[in-house]
Order: sequence, then structure tokens, then C-alpha cells
Amino acid sequence: MIIERTAKEIIIRFPANTNIDELQHIINLLKYKRAIDNSKAQQEEVGLFFKEIKKGLWAKVSKKLLR
Repeated sequence: MIIERTAKEIIIRFPANTNIDELQHIINLLKYKRAIDNSKAQQEEVGLFFKEIKKGLWAKVSKKLLR
């Protein structure tokens, strides 16, 4: 894994054999963290938001499993 910082972004490179599903899960968690960092949302609202994310993930996973 290589982490590189440029003037506008941070670039993280992984080997080609990295599990994409696991990497996507980590990216989703980072997006979630960034979204709530400066949020004034109540914990209940955050919980509802997270519940919706989980529903979407389950729909994708179950679709793959049922093929």
C-alpha cells in the first residue's frame, strides 16, 4: 500500500489482488465519518442514516448471493 499526498488530494494505492469488497467497505466507513464530522445531526438521525446504508448494502449482497 502506498499513500501519497498532493496539493489537492490524498492518493492511496493498493495491490491489484486487494479484495475490492473489503476496500469498498472501508471507503464507505470513511465517507460516513467525513459526512458526520461537522454535522450537527442528533444521534437518532445518524442511526436512521446508517440503517438506510445497511439496507442498501444488504440488497447488493443478497443479489450477488442469489445468482
